Amino acid sequence: MENLDKTLEELGLLFPGGPKEGSSYLVETVNKLRKKKLKDYTVEDLRLMIGQNIGINILMPIAIYKLKENPFLEGDFYPGDLLVSVLESSCNFCKDNPSYGGMLNQIVGFTKIQVKNREDLTDNIKKRILDLVKEYECCMP
Repeated sequence: MENLDKTLEELGLLFPGGPKEGSSYLVETVNKLRKKKLKDYTVEDLRLMIGQNIGINILMPIAIYKLKENPFLEGDFYPGDLLVSVLESSCNFCKDNPSYGGMLNQIVGFTKIQVKNREDLTDNIKKRILDLVKEYECCMP
C-alpha cells in the first residue's frame, strides 16, 4: 500500500476549517485524524472515519487489508465493528474498485460461516452483521 506515510490532509482531502470551540467529540476527533499518518491509524480510527464516509477511497483499502487478517477486528465497541462500518459504506466503493470487491467477497464469505459461532457477539450484533452481508451481496453483481 502506498501513501501510508502521509495524512489525509497531505493526500488532498479538503476539510473546511478546524473545529470551533465547543465542537463535539466527533468533530474534534476527525480533525485530529485528518492530520494523523495513515500508518498510525488504529482499527477505531478507521471505523470512525469510514463510518462518517470520510476518505473512503483512501481508507477502505487499508481497512479491507486489515479485515482479511481478521474480519472481527474490534474498535471501541465490539468485535466486528470495523467490518460493520466497511459493509455500510462498501457498495459503491467495491463497484468502482473491483479488486477490493473481490477481497471483500472473501471476507464476507468467511464472516457468514464464522459469525454464528462467535460467543463474544450478542445476537443483535450477529443479526446486524448478517443483515449487512445480505445487503452487500445484493448490491454486488
